[in-house]
Amino acid sequence: MLWIIVFLYIGLSNHYGCRKEFDKDGFYFWYNCSKRDINKFHYSDFMHIVSNALPVLMILMYVIIYIKIRHTAYGGVRSEVTRVKQEIRYFVQ
Repeated sequence: MLWIIVFLYIGLSNHYGCRKEFDKDGFYFWYNCSKRDINKFHYSDFMHIVSNALPVLMILMYVIIYIKIRHTAYGGVRSEVTRVKQEIRYFVQ
């Protein structure tokens, strides 16, 4: 999942006119967005969408994983105390 996001990030930033360049004097990377079209989707718009969508996607994945672990782990647990202790351990993790 992470690699898909990385490749989308790189591909779309290049597609929308922002090239990642390296400044050898200051020894840092920066995005040159001078070739972008003003009427089209901008790099800053893309970054705004990614910064909002990624945390939502991660939370959704964690909830799905938690439900799956909880559903499969408690099939054989009979004691309520043991179940509560396991839930607390999963929550702390």
